[in-house]
Amino acid sequence: MAFISFLTIVLTVVQFGILIYLFITVRKMNKLITKHVADNNQLIGQLKKMQDSTYD
Repeated sequence: MAFISFLTIVLTVVQFGILIYLFITVRKMNKLITKHVADNNQLIGQLKKMQDSTYD
């Protein structure tokens, strides 16, 4: 009976570890995606300015 209790505690700790790891990973990916979107929007804006200046 004590082994089952110990195993339950160990598995719970492992599950929380996995959840924390995934939470941190998702936050990092969200920051990267946000940065890439901002960079892409900036590049699109610069390309539109260049395109508009060539037609003037």
